[in-house]
Amino acid sequence: MAMAGLGFQGGQHVGEVFRHNRTLLELDVSYCRISADGIPHLAAGLRENDILQVLKIGCNPFDGDNAMLLLEAIQENDSSALRHLDIPHVFVKEEFVKLARKLQEQRGFTVQYEGVLPSLPKRKYTVEEMVRFRTDPVGHLRRALQQCSMSPSEVFHLNGPSKITKKEFTDTVRKPTGLPRKSPRSFRR
Repeated sequence: MAMAGLGFQGGQHVGEVFRHNRTLLELDVSYCRISADGIPHLAAGLRENDILQVLKIGCNPFDGDNAMLLLEAIQENDSSALRHLDIPHVFVKEEFVKLARKLQEQRGFTVQYEGVLPSLPKRKYTVEEMVRFRTDPVGHLRRALQQCSMSPSEVFHLNGPSKITKKEFTDTVRKPTGLPRKSPRSFRR
């Protein structure tokens, strides 16, 4: 069913199919435009499904919070047969990774996702801070990376030397295809 263009209503119907499924072992609904609004319906279906073993739902417009809904639904269903969740292009939060590890240890469950978002404190910026950001975005990025104990080469996975000049960094960021694509991370040992 990949690329079927299911959208929100399709997400609702797939969730309903999960509730009544007695034969479907693997489902690929990647690239089906299942949005964040459809994910709660899928999660509700996963809470009741004890047959499905593999769910591929990557490349749909939802985020890490919605991915967490799916994972929590799988955890709540003690009789779930689901062994693999494939959500490439979705960045998850640390809580998601912790729950995925727990499910791996308990059930042998695996999940593939794009990466982990760092948890940064949310705060409102003053007008002066926003002006400072607009006048020196590279410096702002450098300070944010230092706060997370990261370097630009770790974030952007640049090929070549481990140190880059400010000009090299700025030129790379400005190129439309200048940032190499990371391969999705798989949560397996």
